[in-house]
Amino acid sequence: MKIIEHTLAKRLFQEYNQFYTVIKINSLLTGLPMAPPLGELARRA
Repeated sequence: MKIIEHTLAKRLFQEYNQFYTVIKINSLLTGLPMAPPLGELARRA
């Protein structure tokens, strides 16, 4: 069971990293402030 949990956590972490990197690049290109923390994203969604 632990192995499955670890794999899921790793995949979620990688996907969030990709998502965050995209936002970071967008903010650099557009001059917008950095990506908001997860709490802000959840409030806007």
